[in-house]
Amino acid sequence: MKKTIFTLAVIIGLSTMSYAQVAVTNDGSMPDNSAMLDVKSTEKGMLVPRMTAAQRDAIASPASGLLVFVTDDNQFYYNQGTAASPSWSVVRGAQEIDDLSDAKSESNSLFLGNHSGDNDDGNNYNTAVGVNSLKTNTSGIRNSAFGTYSMFKNTTASGNSAFGYASLYYNQSGYSNVAVGVRSLYKNTDRSNLVAVGDSALFNNGNGATASWQAVENTAVGSKALYSNTTGESNTANGYHALYSNKDGYANTAGGSYALYSNNDGFYNTAYGSR
Repeated sequence: MKKTIFTLAVIIGLSTMSYAQVAVTNDGSMPDNSAMLDVKSTEKGMLVPRMTAAQRDAIASPASGLLVFVTDDNQFYYNQGTAASPSWSVVRGAQEIDDLSDAKSESNSLFLGNHSGDNDDGNNYNTAVGVNSLKTNTSGIRNSAFGTYSMFKNTTASGNSAFGYASLYYNQSGYSNVAVGVRSLYKNTDRSNLVAVGDSALFNNGNGATASWQAVENTAVGSKALYSNTTGESNTANGYHALYSNKDGYANTAGGSYALYSNNDGFYNTAYGSR
C-alpha cells in the first residue's frame, strides 16, 4: 500500500509540472498519453462514488457524463442531460425491445427496424421486422411484415402476411393476402384473398382494377408467375413465368415453366407442362 501511495504522489507531482495527467498504479508506470487519469492494477478494481438516488438527485449542477453508483437498485447512472437540466440514465445494455433505438413494442404489437411501424396506433397485433416495414400502418390489424419496405404503404388493411423486400409494398386496404418473395404483390393496393410466392409474383396485380370482382382470388407460385396480371381474377399459376403475360384473363390454370406464358385475356384455359 505504501508503494502505491508513493507512486501516485510522485506521478501527480511530475504530471502537474508537465502534462497535468494522473496515474494510479502499483508498478510505477507513467499514465498513457491519451488519458487524464490512468488506473492500472491486476489485483484490484475501481470504485466510483456510491450513494442513494436522493443523494444523486441532490448533486448541484452535475456535469454531463457524471457517473455514480446508486445503492437503492445497485446500478450505475450517468447524467445524459446538462448541468442545468440533469437526466439520469442507467448504464446497461438492452434488456427489452423498447431499449433499442430502432424498435418498439406496443401492447400486442412488435416492430423492429428503423421507422418500422412508425404510425401504428398500438394494440393491433401487428409484427414488422425490417427498415420501413409497416411504416405507414395506422389501424390495420393482425399483419405480419418481414423485410425492408414490406407492407410499406399499408394503412388500414388487416390479416396480411408479407415476407421479402418490398413485398405488398403498395397495399393499403387489401386483406387476407400472402406475399412471399422480393416485390411479390408489389403494386396491389386494395385487392384481397391473393397468394403470391416467388420473386415479383403477381407484381402488377390490381393495377387499374375498379370492380370488386377484379384482380381477386389469384394464386401465383413461381418467380414472376402472373407477373403482368392487372384485373384478371381466379387464376392459378404454378411455375416459373407461368401466365406471365396474363392481364385480364380469368379462371385460368397453368402449371409448369412458361405455361400459358402468352395468354393475355383468355379465360377458362388449363395448361400443364413447360412452355
